[in-house]
Amino acid sequence: MKIKPSLKRMILMSLLVFLICGIILFTSCISLFCFQKWTFVQPLIIVLYVVSCAIIFIICVIRNHYVLNIDYLEVHRLQKTLYFHYKDIIYIDTSKGNKNNTVTIMLNKGLIQYLVADEKGQLYDELISKCHNLKTKEEIKKIFPNTKI
Repeated sequence: MKIKPSLKRMILMSLLVFLICGIILFTSCISLFCFQKWTFVQPLIIVLYVVSCAIIFIICVIRNHYVLNIDYLEVHRLQKTLYFHYKDIIYIDTSKGNKNNTVTIMLNKGLIQYLVADEKGQLYDELISKCHNLKTKEEIKKIFPNTKI
């Protein structure tokens, strides 16, 4: 089953990243934008920045999804594909679950992954039903005392 992450959440995260990158770009070129007479260069920089942000966002929306297989979860992020076997997932953050837009999972090696949830909560429900080695938060803290959940 193929599941797409929440579009609202992806838009919010992308806007935050693009805003931070825009602030860095335009403050590094502050003398070009504030203290010089505007020629075709300044609007060209702005247009190129907006167009490149839009292209990156469209590629991210198209290339990010989850595939729920019988034995494992595939996470596709742009060109990278991550595989998480259900037997290796030992913790799913149930306190956030469907309320929050992020599903937090922990693998048996102590690796924590944050997954952008879908709008219907299918990813969370399927993970809860297919992962049979789940432990409580207290058991996880005993096994991995230095990790923050």
